[in-house]
Amino acid sequence: GSGTAAYDNSLTGNDGVLQGAPTWATGIVNQGVLLNGSSQYLSTSISGAAPQIFTIEIWFKSTTGSGGRLMGFGSA
Repeated sequence: GSGTAAYDNSLTGNDGVLQGAPTWATGIVNQGVLLNGSSQYLSTSISGAAPQIFTIEIWFKSTTGSGGRLMGFGSA
């Protein structure tokens, strides 16, 4: 975990780019990124239509009771 690249471990290899200068979490086995919940996010450079069948996974820890999008399809 360093820099602005977030590597895609799937067969597609659609690596992401961290936006808004988030920080890398330390002490986590598979590394994590700390996002501020408003201006920091991850995007990919390859656009694609929303698939009909897909798997999506995210692990997160929040310090707020406010809701909002955690992951999904959208425009960077």
